[in-house]
Amino acid sequence: MIRILQFLIFISIFILIYGGMNYYVLSRLTTLLGFKKNILFYLTVLIVSLAYPFFSFLEKRFLNFATKGLYFIASLWMGIAFLFLCILIIHELIGLFAKLNPFYSAISIIVIVAILTIFSIINALSVSVQEVNLISDNTSNNISENITFVQWSDVHLGSVRNSDFLTILVDKTNKINPDFVVITGDLIDGTAHLSNNMLKKVDELNAPVYFVTGNHETYEDSDKISTIINQTKIISLNDEQKTIKGVNLIGFSYEQDKTKFINKLSRFKQIKEDFSILLNHAPMNPSLANQYGFDLVLSGHTHNGQIFPFNLIVKLFFPTVNGLYRYKDTILYVSPGTGTWGPYMRLGSKNEITVFNLIKE
Repeated sequence: MIRILQFLIFISIFILIYGGMNYYVLSRLTTLLGFKKNILFYLTVLIVSLAYPFFSFLEKRFLNFATKGLYFIASLWMGIAFLFLCILIIHELIGLFAKLNPFYSAISIIVIVAILTIFSIINALSVSVQEVNLISDNTSNNISENITFVQWSDVHLGSVRNSDFLTILVDKTNKINPDFVVITGDLIDGTAHLSNNMLKKVDELNAPVYFVTGNHETYEDSDKISTIINQTKIISLNDEQKTIKGVNLIGFSYEQDKTKFINKLSRFKQIKEDFSILLNHAPMNPSLANQYGFDLVLSGHTHNGQIFPFNLIVKLFFPTVNGLYRYKDTILYVSPGTGTWGPYMRLGSKNEITVFNLIKE
C-alpha cells in the first residue's frame, strides 16, 4: 500500500513538472510562430504530457512492435522538449538585450534543436571504453598480480536497449578479457517487459559477473528479477561480500534510508590491510567510504545528466556526478552509465564501459 502511494505521488509530481515544461515549450513556439492557442493546442499539451507515463505502462504490459515504437517516440520527445526548454530560455535571455524577430527566432530554435537531437541520438548509439589505472598501497598484501576488471552501470535493458545492445556490451567486454565484471545497478529498466531469457547473453561473458540492484530494479517485480538473474551466471552481491583474486568485493542493494545505509557500512567495515571495493548504485561521499575503510567505491545512477545541461541539475543532488573522486586513500568512481534511461539521447555525456587496472606496487 505504501509503495503504491509513493508511486502515485511520484507520477503526479512527474506529470505536473513535465506538463508544465510541455506547456511552456509549446506555448512559446506557438506564439513565436504567430499561431493562436486553440483547443488543438491544449489537447496537444495534454497528449505529450501523458504520453511517456502512459506508453511506459503500455509497453511494459503489452510488448509488441506498436507499443515499442510509441514508447520510443514518447521518450524521445521528453529529451527533445528539454532541449527546446533550454534553447528557449537562452532566447528569452537574449531577448532582454536585443529585439528579435519572433518567426525567424522560432525557425532558428527548431533548427538548432533538430541538429542537437540528431547529434544526441547518434552519440547514444556508441559505447566508449574508458580505462582507469589504480595504484594502492593496499594491493601489496593479498594481491599477487595486477588485476583488470570492468564496470557496467545503468544499462537499462528493455525494449529500446534490448538484447542487441547487450550483445555489443558482451563483445566489447570479452575483448578486454577482464578478471571479473561488476554491474552497479539498473541493469534492467523500470519499464521493461520482463522475460526469462532477457539476460541470457550475459552468460557469454568470459569472466565472473557480480551485480547489485539499482533504483530501477526496485520498480520491477523483485522476485521475477531474481529468478531471471539466477538463471544466468550473474552473482547477486546485495549486502554480501566475496573475495576474488585477493580483493574484498562488497555489494549493497539499493537503499534510500540513510540510517539503514550507515548500518550497512558499519556491518561491512573493512580493515586497512585488505583492498576493498564497494559496489553501490548511487554515489556516496568518498569521505564516508574512507571512514569505513573502503579503498574503492563504484557507482552510477547519475548518467552524468545524460543530456546537457541536465548534469548541472543532477549535481545539486549528487555533487559527485561523474568520473573519479579522491578523499585521502579512498577513490570513488561514478560511471556516466553504460546505457540510457528514457530518451535514446546523449548530449555532453557518453555510454561507457569502464576498465579498471588495479596495479600492484
